[in-house]
Amino acid sequence: MDDMFRKTHTTVGRILLLILTITALAACRREVVEEVAPAALPTASATPRSTPLPPLPGSVALGDPANPIQIAVVPADPDLPSDAAENLEADLLTRTAYTIRIVTVDSEAEAIQQMCDSFSGPVTAAWLSGIGYWTASARNCGQPLLWIVRGSGSNAASGETVVIVARQGGAVTSLSALRDRNFCRISSADLTSWIVPSLMLGASDVDVVRDLKSVRDYPDNAALLAAVADGGCDAAAVPTAALEEADSADRERLIELATSESIPYLLLVVPIQVTLGVRDTLSAALLDIAADRQTATLLRPFLGQTRLQSVASDDLTAFETFVTRSGLDFSQLGR
Repeated sequence: MDDMFRKTHTTVGRILLLILTITALAACRREVVEEVAPAALPTASATPRSTPLPPLPGSVALGDPANPIQIAVVPADPDLPSDAAENLEADLLTRTAYTIRIVTVDSEAEAIQQMCDSFSGPVTAAWLSGIGYWTASARNCGQPLLWIVRGSGSNAASGETVVIVARQGGAVTSLSALRDRNFCRISSADLTSWIVPSLMLGASDVDVVRDLKSVRDYPDNAALLAAVADGGCDAAAVPTAALEEADSADRERLIELATSESIPYLLLVVPIQVTLGVRDTLSAALLDIAADRQTATLLRPFLGQTRLQSVASDDLTAFETFVTRSGLDFSQLGR
C-alpha cells in the first residue's frame, strides 16, 4: 500500500495544480488511490484591483491592427464552425472600431498563461471558469468584466452549486467524517465531482492527500449517486441539479453533507493593460451582441450563454470567500 501511495503522489500533485479544470490528466484507472503534496495557505488580503497603465508615448494604440486585443476562449461547442471566430471579430470591429482577435485554446491553463503574458506579449483577455478567474486574480493578471447567464426566468443562473452526498444511515454524517473513507468522482479534472469538493473538504480540514482512504472513478453523475446509495462509495459530489434529477430510489437513500457556493460558469477576465475606456467599449459591444437574438448566435458556440451580464463589485464576494477558505495558494496554480 505504501508503494501505491508513493507511486501516485506526483499524479495527484498535478490534480491540485489542475484545480481550475485546466489540464486533463491521463485517463485515471478506477479504484486508484491518489495523493498530492500539501498546498500553501493563501493570503487573506482582498482581491487586488490594479489600475491600468496609460500607453507609452509613441506606442501603437491597443486595438490598432498592429496591436490587436486578443480574447482567449475554450469553445463551448467542440464542433466550432470554421468561420465562427472571423464572424465574431467582424461584428466586434464594426461596433468598437477595435481590431479584436478571438483565440481558441484547448485549456484554461493556456488561456490564463496568455493573459498573464500580456505584460510582455499580446494583450489578451480570457473567458474563464470561476476557478480559472480566481487563479488569474491571485496572480494579479486580470479582473472580471462580464459573466454568462444560462437559463431564463426562475431557472436563470450565472453558476452552479455542488453538493457532497453520503449514504443514509451510514457512518459518514459530516465532511470531517470522511477521513480514511472512500471518495468517488468522475475524473481528476472534473470540476463538480473533484475540484470543487476538494475545496470543500479543504475548508473542513480534510486533506485529500493524507486523509482520504481512496479515490475511485465512475463514468457519470448517475453512476456516482448509485454507487454511494449502494454503499460502494462513502461519499461523492455532483451538481445540485443532478441530485434533484436523480433516480428517486437512489435519492431517498442519500443525505446531503454540504453544498458549495455558486461556482460561476464563465467570466470575461481582462488584463490590467486594457484601459477603462477600452473595457467599457468592449463590454458594451459584447452585451449588445448577446442581447440581440440574431447576433447572440455569434457568441453561443464559444460561451453557450443565454445572455451576458456585467459583474458588479460584490457579485463574487461569496464565491471568493468560499475558495479562500479552502487553504490553497491559487497564485501558484497553473504555473
